[in-house]
Amino acid sequence: MRTRFESAALALTLALSVSPALYAQSGRQQQAQQRQVAQLQEMQQRMNRIMERTQQLNQQMAQHMQQHQSQVMNQHREMQQMGESLGEMAQHMNRLMEHTRNMIRDETLTRDREMQREMERLREHMNEMADRMENTLQIMERIQRRLNQPAAK
Repeated sequence: MRTRFESAALALTLALSVSPALYAQSGRQQQAQQRQVAQLQEMQQRMNRIMERTQQLNQQMAQHMQQHQSQVMNQHREMQQMGESLGEMAQHMNRLMEHTRNMIRDETLTRDREMQREMERLREHMNEMADRMENTLQIMERIQRRLNQPAAK
């Protein structure tokens, strides 16, 4: 009788000592997921701002095109098409970030440490892409300002 009681007590003690470690690991994993989801939401907001700025750039270019002659008009048309392409890229990136955020929320995918690392790498890569797209938009905005300046005589 005693051995059964001792065995049950030992099993209970082991279960109670392991459980807090499992809960802590699960909590850290959940915090990491929440952080990744928040970061992706922030990147999506950046993409939305890029799309808004791109739309504004395109509207300004369309207005300016109406005021210039053929050579300058061609330059503005090219800039407008570049702006439209950049806006489309931002939309695609936004959808990509949404899909990634959904995957991060899927606990069955993120239980595996290697999968967690890959998802983090993907998030970092998308952040770098967002930075580059924003830099591209800034360059395009500077080019637009230069095109809008009167020609030097």
